[in-house]
Amino acid sequence: MEPVNVLVLSGGPSTERMVSLESGRMVSEHLDSERYHVVPAQISRQGLWYLAGELESDTHNMGTQEEAEALLPFQKRPLLEVGRSIDRILLGEEIDVAFIAMHGSYGEDGTIQGLLESFGVRYTGSGVCASALAMDKVRSRHMFMQHHLSVPRWMTFDRNQWAGKSQDCLEAIRSRLGLPCVVKPSNQGSSIGVHLVQDAASLEQAIVDTLSLARRVVIEEYVQGTEITCGVLEVSAQAKALPIVEIVSQRNFFDYEAKYDPRLNEEIVPARIGEAVADSASKAALKAHRALGCAGFSRTDMIVVGETPIVLETNTIPGLTPVSLFPKAAAAANIEFSRLLDIMVEGALSDQSY
Repeated sequence: MEPVNVLVLSGGPSTERMVSLESGRMVSEHLDSERYHVVPAQISRQGLWYLAGELESDTHNMGTQEEAEALLPFQKRPLLEVGRSIDRILLGEEIDVAFIAMHGSYGEDGTIQGLLESFGVRYTGSGVCASALAMDKVRSRHMFMQHHLSVPRWMTFDRNQWAGKSQDCLEAIRSRLGLPCVVKPSNQGSSIGVHLVQDAASLEQAIVDTLSLARRVVIEEYVQGTEITCGVLEVSAQAKALPIVEIVSQRNFFDYEAKYDPRLNEEIVPARIGEAVADSASKAALKAHRALGCAGFSRTDMIVVGETPIVLETNTIPGLTPVSLFPKAAAAANIEFSRLLDIMVEGALSDQSY
C-alpha cells in the first residue's frame, strides 16, 4: 500500500505555541515511517507557514530565539499561498490527512479546522463547532450544566461590563463566590492566565491581567479535592475512557509551569480514587465529550470532592509532549505512542463527512 500523506501542523499565534511545537515534533518523529509520509508544517506567530526540508535563514520575525531555532529548517511562505494549495504541498503531492498538533487559539478553537474543511482536507480530532464550544469556557460550562454534569459555582463578565461597573463586579464575586476564588480567561488553555486569588486585595489586579488576554473572564469558586483528568479515545468509532490520571502538584494549583516541569508535580495513573468514583469520572468525561460533539479524542479535567467529580473543562487537542497527560493515560491502557497516533489518523480517515 502507498503510504498515507500526513501534514503535521504545529505552532501558530497562541500563548501555547511552544507546547504545540513540541507536540508537533513528537508526532512527526513517531508516526510510523512505513505507513506514513510525514510533511511537517509550522506556523509562525504572524501566520506564515514553514514547510520542512527547505532552509530558511530569515528568522527575525519568528518571536524568541528559542522559537526561531525550533523552526529551522523551514521555508517561509504566506498563509494564503499555502491555503490556496493546501491539499497539494511539496511537488504537487496530495495530502490525505492533516494532523493538528496546535493548542489554544487558531489551532484548538475551530479556526484551522474551518480552513481545512474549506479545502476538503481531512483532519484529526473534533470539528469546527465542537472545537469552538470546548475552547469557550462559558459556552462549554453551559453545555455541561444542560447535561447534568457537576461544575463549580461560577460567574462571568466581559471587558465592557468590567469597565463600566468594576466595583459592582468585585462585590458580586465576593458575595456570591467568596474567597479564595479562581480567575481565568474564557478561551485559553494550559492554565495560561489563571489566577488563584486568596484575598480581596489581589482580586482586582487578577481580573485586569486576565482581561488583557481575553474579552471575557470566568470566576469560579476554589474547589479543593483530588485533581484528576480523564482522556477519551475513539477506536473504530467507539468512544472509550482511558485510565484516569491523578495530579499532585507542589503548587496551590496545576499551573502552566507545573504542567510542563515534572519536578513540580506527580502524575499517578491509575488515580488513587475508589472504583465507584473512577467509574463516575469516566462517565463524566464521556458525557462531556459527547455533549460538546467531540470527535476522535478529548481530555476532561476534573476535581473530585467527596465522591463527586466536578468538571472544569474539556480539551479537544490534548498535549502530545513527553510530559503530557493524554499519552500517559494511553500508555496505562497499553497503547504505545505510535499506536495512539495511528488511532488518531485512522479516525480522521474514516470520517464519513468527507
